[in-house]
Amino acid sequence: MTAVEAGGTQPPESQDLASMLFSEPPAVLDVPPFAWGFGGLHGGLALSLVASAVRRCVPDHPLRSITGQFHRPIRETFAIESRVIRSGRSVGAAQATGYGSAGICLTATAIFGSDQEPAAPVCTLDAPDVPGPDLLPTLHGMDDKVPVLSQVEVRPVGSIEPYAGSEDPIMTAWMRVKDRDAPVDPCSVIFFLDALPPSYTAVLTQPRPVPTLEFSAHLTSSVPTSPWVLVRSRTVRAGEGGWVTESIDAWDPEGAHLGSAHQLRLAAAAGSR
Repeated sequence: MTAVEAGGTQPPESQDLASMLFSEPPAVLDVPPFAWGFGGLHGGLALSLVASAVRRCVPDHPLRSITGQFHRPIRETFAIESRVIRSGRSVGAAQATGYGSAGICLTATAIFGSDQEPAAPVCTLDAPDVPGPDLLPTLHGMDDKVPVLSQVEVRPVGSIEPYAGSEDPIMTAWMRVKDRDAPVDPCSVIFFLDALPPSYTAVLTQPRPVPTLEFSAHLTSSVPTSPWVLVRSRTVRAGEGGWVTESIDAWDPEGAHLGSAHQLRLAAAAGSR
């Protein structure tokens, strides 16, 4: 197992969301306050950093899937170690471990693979029929609940307000890194797949932590062409014991499906985790 090589701790002047998403991750990251989600480093951002690190392990194939298990909140520092499991002619795999100040906080497995010929029958997931980002107003104030959104422009399609007592646990919004005109890349799509508040919180009326325990992102072959990403998240199951299964999808403005994700969450009493 080898540590990610990136020249030490990330300097303060480069600590903004764009540099974290679109640059090589450092060997050790000092977690900045803006990068927090609920109680620590935002989970989608953490898994995006891990994906950026492990894709150098299998450079011959594009990233197809990454699954991370979150064992404790990531605070203060975040370091990544990775190793190759397989590097084949068409498929590769790698494992990664993320360390925080309290020890191991994240474990992940990534799958890499090239497109095959002849192509199999194509089944696609159509984008929902919603107005484009240029036709919707920007939402302000979400960073009061999710600090990392202070550097994300959010244009909701309907309500994405947590703890609003809505009838349906669904949230949909256009999102992009503020003031960025360049297209997103696959690793940043992983961040956007987790950028909305937990969809289950839409039906709650009182604040309650709904942390991610497992997050699996599956990327398509579509090449992103825009900084904007349409994200739709929905809770597909919420059991009496508090276990929540969430399904998330992302598209670009042209309707190309960029990826899907599934999350296992636990709606727990405050301070119980």
